[in-house]
Amino acid sequence: MLVQALLKTMTTLVDLHESLLSVAVEKTTRLKANNIESFNQLLKIEQKHVQALEQLEKVRLKEAKDLAVSLNLKDTASVTTILDALPNDTEKKALEEKATTLLAFIVDIKRQEDLNRQLLKQSLQFVQLQMDLLEPSVESLTYGNKKANDDPTSKRSVFDSKA
Repeated sequence: MLVQALLKTMTTLVDLHESLLSVAVEKTTRLKANNIESFNQLLKIEQKHVQALEQLEKVRLKEAKDLAVSLNLKDTASVTTILDALPNDTEKKALEEKATTLLAFIVDIKRQEDLNRQLLKQSLQFVQLQMDLLEPSVESLTYGNKKANDDPTSKRSVFDSKA
């Protein structure tokens, strides 16, 4: 019974991570298309996914703790330890598959978000370059060469009065 509850929660986690991965891929597409408004909408959707994942992760941790205690393990036992202690091979295999699938989705999401972070960084660098090119520098606003006041040649007159 405890294993089935944990499997159900992990199935929901896998589904949410799969959806989050599709959002991350769509973010990449919208970043490449420079569609900022729809990108911001995706960020809101992503935030809702993250909140749901946080709540579901708390449930999963509680269920894993309860299962570990029922198997006479420490309440902080890892999934691997729980898998080794499960007597039923079908439950063990199902739980292992869910854990592996969940881990694969997490790795894919991390990879996609790293790509998105790089794209955003490059976009910001491009915008900064464009702004630097459009904004004139102070030196380019003056006409001609401005000589320093302490330059001795700048104080000398063209007409020599001592002669």
